[in-house]
Amino acid sequence: MKTLRGGGETKMIGMDKMYHFLGGLGTCLIISFVASYLGLTRPEAYGLVSAFLAGALKEFADVAIAKDWKRWDMYDFLATCAGGFAGLVVVQII
Repeated sequence: MKTLRGGGETKMIGMDKMYHFLGGLGTCLIISFVASYLGLTRPEAYGLVSAFLAGALKEFADVAIAKDWKRWDMYDFLATCAGGFAGLVVVQII
């Protein structure tokens, strides 16, 4: 992946974490609204758990593709989980 000189790599890493955050947020919101539509109790819990699972599965996929456990990025996983918690807050407000 190409990066710019003078802090471009830091910018790319920051954007990666933002993408993980937005992925967790979107996953939580979509699954929560689907669970609510289906009439399930506590739909926000389904959304939050699905965001956590999405983050874990994404990191396991990175590890499996690279065949190297050093590819596991806990900060990516935590950014996805943070997005899930933000989605939980949005669902609670709505």
